[in-house]
Amino acid sequence: MKSYIKTLSFIAALAVSGAAMAQAASPVADATSAGPAIKGNEVLRSSDGRRIGTVDRVVLGQDRSPVAVSLVVGSRFVKVPVSTITAANGGLVTSLSYDEIKKLP
Repeated sequence: MKSYIKTLSFIAALAVSGAAMAQAASPVADATSAGPAIKGNEVLRSSDGRRIGTVDRVVLGQDRSPVAVSLVVGSRFVKVPVSTITAANGGLVTSLSYDEIKKLP
């Protein structure tokens, strides 16, 4: 009887840990499918092909997902929303033009 209880406990523990792993894996898959993987020191180009600058840092939201990238444009830091950025030609491209980026806060 003790052997049966140990086996049943072991199976229950595996079932619980398997469910926990499945839940932990879901947010990672969703986060990577939402947009390109963005790292610091990557070159960002505008929609008109102009080199904007190099990503200084990735700004994270309250849920720890990327919301913007910060880079120097001219002589000031600008935050470009991640929602405008895609990966293309081995780099990052924003749907904004250079003039629109200059106006960002």
